[in-house]
Amino acid sequence: MDAQNLATPDQQKSARDEIRESYATAVALHRAGHLENAARLYEAILRLDPEHADTWHMLGMLAHANGQADAARRCLARATALRPADLSFQFHFGVVLQTAGDHAAAIAPYSVVVNAKPEHKEAQENLGVALQAEGRISEATKAYRTALTLDATSYLARTNLATLLLECGDSEPAIALIDGALTERPLDYRMRHKRASVDLWQGRFEDGWRAYEQRFCSADFCENSPLFNAPWPEWNGAPLPDGTLLVTREQGLGDDILFASCMAELVQHAGHVIIATDPRLISLYQRAMPGVTVVSCHDDLSKFDIDRRISAGSLPSLLRRTADTFTPRIFLWPDADRRSHWKDWLERRGPGLKIGLSWRGGLAARAQSMRSIPLRSWLPVFQVPGVECFNIQYGEHDAEIERAQEDGLILNAVPGLDCRDDIDELAAFISALDLVITIDNATAHVAGALGVPTWVLRGPHIEWRWTPLAGRNPWFQSVRQFVASEPLKWDTVLDEAAEQLGAYEGKTPEYVAPPDAPAVVSPPRKRASHRRKCVLLNDTSDWYHFGCTATSHAIHDQLRRREYSVTSVPIHEITGLRIPLQRVEQIDEEFVYKSFRTAHPEVVSRLETADEVVVNGEGTLHRLNAQPLSLLYLMRIASARLGKPVHVINHSCYPNGVATVSNDAATELYRHVYDGLASVAVREPVSAALLRNIGLDVTESFDCLPLYIRSLYESADTTPRRPYVVIAGGVTLTAASAPVFADLIEELGHRGLDVQILVGARAYPASDEAPFVHELLRVAGRNATVRSATSTAEWLDAIGGARLLVSGRFHHTIAAAFLNTPFLVAQSNTPKIDGLLNRLKLDAGWPAASADHTTSCGRDAIINAATDRLDAPDRYMLQPDTREGLLTLSDANFNWTNVAPGARRTSAQAPT
Repeated sequence: MDAQNLATPDQQKSARDEIRESYATAVALHRAGHLENAARLYEAILRLDPEHADTWHMLGMLAHANGQADAARRCLARATALRPADLSFQFHFGVVLQTAGDHAAAIAPYSVVVNAKPEHKEAQENLGVALQAEGRISEATKAYRTALTLDATSYLARTNLATLLLECGDSEPAIALIDGALTERPLDYRMRHKRASVDLWQGRFEDGWRAYEQRFCSADFCENSPLFNAPWPEWNGAPLPDGTLLVTREQGLGDDILFASCMAELVQHAGHVIIATDPRLISLYQRAMPGVTVVSCHDDLSKFDIDRRISAGSLPSLLRRTADTFTPRIFLWPDADRRSHWKDWLERRGPGLKIGLSWRGGLAARAQSMRSIPLRSWLPVFQVPGVECFNIQYGEHDAEIERAQEDGLILNAVPGLDCRDDIDELAAFISALDLVITIDNATAHVAGALGVPTWVLRGPHIEWRWTPLAGRNPWFQSVRQFVASEPLKWDTVLDEAAEQLGAYEGKTPEYVAPPDAPAVVSPPRKRASHRRKCVLLNDTSDWYHFGCTATSHAIHDQLRRREYSVTSVPIHEITGLRIPLQRVEQIDEEFVYKSFRTAHPEVVSRLETADEVVVNGEGTLHRLNAQPLSLLYLMRIASARLGKPVHVINHSCYPNGVATVSNDAATELYRHVYDGLASVAVREPVSAALLRNIGLDVTESFDCLPLYIRSLYESADTTPRRPYVVIAGGVTLTAASAPVFADLIEELGHRGLDVQILVGARAYPASDEAPFVHELLRVAGRNATVRSATSTAEWLDAIGGARLLVSGRFHHTIAAAFLNTPFLVAQSNTPKIDGLLNRLKLDAGWPAASADHTTSCGRDAIINAATDRLDAPDRYMLQPDTREGLLTLSDANFNWTNVAPGARRTSAQAPT
């Protein structure tokens, strides 16, 4: 018997009162953000009463907020066990389990909630997500539909239901849901990607490929297919008769092969073509495209003199715009001797059809589960008389094969065949088979590209790669599809394949020799071997918006013009670095460097092999958040540890985010790092004054974007002015800013002007853009349209053709100035806009009276400022002499390249 049961009734009441008061205090601390004190008090309560369910619940939620998944799970499990009928406990238990990735376990507590309270919308939504993750399609569909009956505007239910409908092949209702979602949130790039898939599936190639061009703006897409770093201007299909075009790989091996169907045509468009591909495909591509240079995607591409680049997945947007541009054909060839070897080997096994089987595939876990067919389920195929099946499945599946053999499935191994890493040998073996039967995976693409009869067994999902254009697959002439009526229902498909196999009389097609090499093949130009090597840190070629892209392209171009061989560390790679700094004072400590080098050897290697290090200092270096700290650390180890000359260019710097000098830790760290640099070129005078005030020597310069614009346009009058105004976002233009912009849009409408909200990025779009745009569309209604640029050329065309630009973006403003478009620019997250306007010599900033957007005075000030620029545009255009001066300052970013390496400032060495 415990002590509490021996206490008197008064003592028990006193203890209950103490626990009640302590619990109230703990909850108040919790809500006020004092989490450590709240946790200690929760734990003290549980020592007094281990069965206090509310405390277990709140302690679990606190652990969940702190990212302590195991503790949160343990606490919520205890709370629900003590009080199983409490629906809030059950719901939060489901959230904790689901956040930890245990969707299967989350189904039970969510089910308790919806069974007791069907009108609990959030539980219906979350239950749908858990069921969907577990492949329970019909149940997930029901949960989402219930959520939508409770709230027709549920974005999560709409978009996830659309995904399920696409998986079930039910395209029309899915399209309605996707279009509704995109009307509300046009910058939902995950939904844009799904819409692209549907358009391509239905043969609407122009719309489909355009939407597909924004695939790298989807975080889900980039997670499974990171963008290949190729910092050259994009190719738009224009002829390059004497130029070199680079094609870079993307996505999985199967997609690489699919897009290869376009590659042989490129020799008609460019003087030289380089394909950077998966090393496993090099020999196949060389055999199929003898006039093309094929290299590994891991090679140093900076050794080539490249004019334009394109991702392989973007080739169809230029070469497959209509149905009649698809010409299904053989476009890969096996090695003839290896094919003969495997043909003889198969013939020695005796008569009968020789079939290759592949049953698993997909990059993401969910794709694997939806596409793959368990080997045991293939029994009907194995039972067809006169058929001998061979294993062409990549990966390790010995245990699954052994279990299948226990059921009587005889799957023959192919000695010495490596289906994952030796694709050339796999192609030779496949080309000797009578038939390949596979699920939707890379093997299907290999077989289809070789022209081998191929049966693809797939679910009913809408998948653009397997679109039945005019009753045939447009990519592969030898592929036939067997489509299940429901997801994961494979019985009927396998029975149909077995029935067709019993009557199949097809034989291996006659071997067709690959194309002959052109009579004259000139290799692509290589850069001189004596060129100095530099690495560009903070490369923004594929980041934020097209202004950043164009700026980094200009930097690369200028360095190459100055005889440098350039590699880079992109900004999205810098954001993922792990630097074990506990305090900024540790930046030079040995254990920090050793830990960093162990975690990121490839980054350190790039710094070690460079002759010089160049830093694109445009927008990252302010304050001491994770991203600037990572960049500062790279600059420090490059200069102080590795002894490399480090040059910061294109730079704005505000250690504390403001223009005043401080002696705090941030300023001291910046001073410490910058003092060891070879040169610092600052693009606007406010930053320059600040850095000089803290004792640093800097060079006056300007942003590099004008150099990119100069390379494209001979004059500022690039396009005729059209009756529209461009609005673009900015760090300080939040959803709260939308109402004042709605008033501005209404006023512009009265003047007969359309409004285009300009968005778009090559990849990794600005996170601040979507909330502003979505809220602006909500309050402005149909009075504005979204213009989503898919290239730097389209981005510049949008700004250059406008009557006015209204934005909070640094690079948008520069583009407007150099394209003679009047502009109105809001402040950014640092004072750099003040410095920019000083450089431009234009009074075009955000009106001071508009600081509070909620006041009529503020709204009127913005409208008056905009209309003033429309009425007198010449007053807000860059003067010719200012333009030339700024171009000279842009060139000044590279003055250090005119100094002999031996005469440059040496870097200080860090203590060891």
